[in-house]
Amino acid sequence: MKLIANLVFFLFICLVIQIPVAFSQDKCPSNIAAIKNNSRFTKAADNDYLYFLFGSSPGAGVCLICVYHKNGNLRLEAPYKDDKTDGLVSAYRENGKILATATYVKGSPVSGMCHYTNGTTRPLTNAELMNLDKGLAIECD
Repeated sequence: MKLIANLVFFLFICLVIQIPVAFSQDKCPSNIAAIKNNSRFTKAADNDYLYFLFGSSPGAGVCLICVYHKNGNLRLEAPYKDDKTDGLVSAYRENGKILATATYVKGSPVSGMCHYTNGTTRPLTNAELMNLDKGLAIECD
């Protein structure tokens, strides 16, 4: 019985330690005007529409990449860890509405959802995941 109690206590401590990490992912501001006023983000030297947030969560080599449409609305939000896409990547339409989301693990897309303008969703096909990974356009309407 003592072994079970110790195991439950150990699992509880592990969960408590990981909760802040699991819910600490930063988000990109929804438009370029807001990001320009946020000193935590760094603009790419050669691209007015590309910004980085370094050290956005615990661990070495972690950053958040924010890409904006020419109209200033958020286009893509992608977390990176150890130079690989890792986590939930979100792509947005020019009007700021969500287009697609994809979950990446160590640089590879493993699943995703297409978000229609009417609010419905469907899973992304493997071909669409690969196109999203290559930076190619995908159609969700």
